[in-house]
Amino acid sequence: MVLMTTDTAGAYLAVSVRTIRDMIRRGDLPAIRIGNEYRIDENDIEKYIARNKTG
Repeated sequence: MVLMTTDTAGAYLAVSVRTIRDMIRRGDLPAIRIGNEYRIDENDIEKYIARNKTG
């Protein structure tokens, strides 16, 4: 398991940190809360990408 910060996940998906946090709050992207920060499993990001592919 590789955990990414919201900054790293945002850079990976080419979106802002705010967008990542919104995705987590909506339940679109699972995350683990550690203190005041979220960590996102790299596998969950890959699953998110696969679910949202078009065509």
